[in-house]
Amino acid sequence: MPRKIVIRDETVSREEEAPSVESEEKEEPAPQEESKESVQVVEKAEEGVSTPEATPERDLMEAKSSYEALLSRMNDIKLRDTVFQRMFRDQDISVGVAKKIISRWDKSREAIVQNSAAVKNKFQAAKGKLESSFAKTEEELYLSTIELNTLQMKEKESGGKTIEVGAREELEAQIPVLRQRLFELRERIKEVDSRIRELDELPQRIDQRTVSTQIPNELYEEMKSRYGSVYGEKVDTILQTNIANAVQNEGIRREYATILVWKKLKVG
Repeated sequence: MPRKIVIRDETVSREEEAPSVESEEKEEPAPQEESKESVQVVEKAEEGVSTPEATPERDLMEAKSSYEALLSRMNDIKLRDTVFQRMFRDQDISVGVAKKIISRWDKSREAIVQNSAAVKNKFQAAKGKLESSFAKTEEELYLSTIELNTLQMKEKESGGKTIEVGAREELEAQIPVLRQRLFELRERIKEVDSRIRELDELPQRIDQRTVSTQIPNELYEEMKSRYGSVYGEKVDTILQTNIANAVQNEGIRREYATILVWKKLKVG
């Protein structure tokens, strides 16, 4: 029984106070205890929940996601370049306007190259964890193999008597799993190395990855076919010279210079 606490009030009789205080004692402490217990339970539950540690697979997935986003951005630039080349070919668009539009994509290319460094860092971090996991798995494989061979030698020395059946069966089942794990980790590391090399080369290959060449190549072959009978073997040299001059004089990319030369020859 909890001890009764009676608060004296000169305006109220003792008989009237006791039931009121008893009621308060029964109502108030119980919820307080329950609340305290609930808080303790929640705290224990929260202590039991830990934030998942970053695993090699998780880091690799994040790196791949960033890499795919980078590829998507490069593809978008190339598609826009294709659309504008078609417009530049079919419409009367001035070189000045074309240069301004093209410069926008040049800035996007620069941004992609800058962002590629962060993506490369993610792959390098993933590679470090993959290599650490590989070394740990390799150690477990060697130890398991040693233990299995040791048991087999003991059985041989004992004249074929079975020793530690459960342990031997567990090791025999574990070793193939560890070998498969090593194979998978080795393949992931190779994949990461390939992506890192690709990102290292991106600054030199960004134009190749983002500039459309289909329309300019088609127009070049058309010009070569049209004027080949006139200039013979010199047709390539003449066309290349005209395109180079357009690049230098107009200050535009070779692809657009090819389209410009085609338009001028068509009109002429």
